[in-house]
Amino acid sequence: MRWPSASIPAALFLLHQYLIHIGRSTAFLQSYLDDFLVLPLALSAINDLSKWLSRPLHLKQLIVFAIIGVIWFGLLFELILPQSLRHGTADPFDLLAYALGAASYLLLSARLSKPMPNKA
Repeated sequence: MRWPSASIPAALFLLHQYLIHIGRSTAFLQSYLDDFLVLPLALSAINDLSKWLSRPLHLKQLIVFAIIGVIWFGLLFELILPQSLRHGTADPFDLLAYALGAASYLLLSARLSKPMPNKA
């Protein structure tokens, strides 16, 4: 069994957007859920693209992409954009959400990529 592509983080993102629309989301989820889901979504897309190009990624390569992703999103959304946009704010807990999202993707991906034991 393998990670089911970008379907889980995309479905959670869409569900959360719907909850925001109907006024049922919490302030905590509005602040951090999208940041938590962005790297599982991006890493899933990268992984799917590499498989489509017949160059599947190994776990070590995914870890490198996850680290680059945390750094990239952190620099862009927590350093560069808050300085250039009037309404932008930098939140160090967003970095934690990026890292936790990447870690959850890597842990689930590693766990689901292991072969299932045969039942006797």
